[in-house]
Amino acid sequence: MKLSSRAFNNIVIFAMLAMIMLFNLDAWLPKPSIEKQTRLINEQDMLLRIDMNSNRIERIGTDWRIVFESGTSASKSKDAYQLVQRWQSAELKAVSTIPRVVDSTDVNVWLAAQDKPANLILQRTDSGTYVTIAEQYYQIVNADYSALVF
Repeated sequence: MKLSSRAFNNIVIFAMLAMIMLFNLDAWLPKPSIEKQTRLINEQDMLLRIDMNSNRIERIGTDWRIVFESGTSASKSKDAYQLVQRWQSAELKAVSTIPRVVDSTDVNVWLAAQDKPANLILQRTDSGTYVTIAEQYYQIVNADYSALVF
């Protein structure tokens, strides 16, 4: 069976239209409405160091250590590892205001591929733990202030 050039052109046109529809299928499907929930440290970010109150947690190869203001380091890297895990798993929920602050701590978070640390303020209130990042307020949903401060 031979196709005329006109019939072959029609087949090509319909094939192109089908491909365009296939590639744009995700734009036409309804998106589920979920509340925006982010993490304190994203999964794809590589954490290098957390500075807090003249103390710091730093990466040593694949392990972690806590270095205190006096220059001594914690003997148990397991404690540092668990603290880093709490920071990486802390989930945030955007809020418009923060209740009365009971205690606050300035924190610098150093990430790979960033030349400056991310500055944030960790705040404890009577109703939970909050964080201020670049003048945006978030409530920490699954971690307590005392679990994140070292």
